[in-house]
Parts: sequence; C-alpha cells; structure tokens
Amino acid sequence: DRYDKKKYEEQVLKEWASITGMKTIDAQYNYVKLCRSLATYGIHIFTDVQEKQPNGKWRKIKLGYTSKKIYRYLAKDDSVIETIPLNFLRSWTGLAGQFTLDFQDKHPLGRYMVKCGPNVAENMARLLA
Repeated sequence: DRYDKKKYEEQVLKEWASITGMKTIDAQYNYVKLCRSLATYGIHIFTDVQEKQPNGKWRKIKLGYTSKKIYRYLAKDDSVIETIPLNFLRSWTGLAGQFTLDFQDKHPLGRYMVKCGPNVAENMARLLA
C-alpha cells in the first residue's frame, strides 16, 4: 500500500478537531479554501495516452492539465513523472489518435508526441485553446 493509512487518519482527525465549534459556513469556507490551495486543483486528466520510450516501446501514461502546468503521470501507479510549466508550451496539434505538444527550446522534450484514444486528442486540443 503506497499510502500510510494511520498517518492520514491522524491528519484528518487533527483537521476535524480544529473545526469543532466552528460555524458551518466558516467550516465550508475553510474547506473550499483548502481545496483551491492544492497544487492539482482544477486538473483535467486524460488517461488513454501512450508515449514512446527511448527504447522504441510504448508505455501508458496520463496527461494532466491545469491553468499553470502540464503533468505527466505513470498510468500504473499514478506517480508524477514530470511537471512542466504551461508557458513552456509553444504550440499543439490534436489529430485522430495522436497529440503533439511543441515546447521548442523551452524544454528537453522539444516536440513531444503521444498516441491517444478516440476523441482524446481533440478534447486535449480544445482544453488548451
């Protein structure tokens, strides 16, 4: 198990104790404020994506987009491979079954192409537009 259940239970109980006696509206406000402060708040994740590895084999990944960053995740365990500032992206192209992100000289990936499922490329292009 990749999560320490006891550690998270302790954190939840600590947070719960901090809102005891608080007005409902104040507790709701603090909850929304906390959610919005999370790094991945508002992320759009696309799961049906594959990238080509240097050895020529394809591996399943997930691509996530927020208003500020692009996230590359390993599909098998959701670990973050890399985060890339969105302002590094110079252009993108979404065609049926293929999506290309062009970072030019702003990132070592340069022109990054992935294979994706039906309609995924179009949806990613629409999201970035």
